Amino acid sequence: ANKAKGSGMRSGYPDIDVPISSGQYSGLHIEMKAGNNKPSDNQRWWMDRLEEQGRKCVVCYSAREAWEWVSWYLNIEQEVK
Repeated sequence: ANKAKGSGMRSGYPDIDVPISSGQYSGLHIEMKAGNNKPSDNQRWWMDRLEEQGRKCVVCYSAREAWEWVSWYLNIEQEVK
């Protein structure tokens, strides 16, 4: 956490940022979670603010799920399953 903070990351900001416009969205943000974890209030706040700016925000529980969203977002695959 300290290393991430030192590199300029903000608490609660989504883990993955795809800063490319696609369709109706101006970017994609992915919050990674494990097990039964849910986004914190701070993380939800960030996702809400980003969505207000036209970003797509999703929560993923595996690398595969995150890749499916990135693929969908960049039109690499047809649909997220």
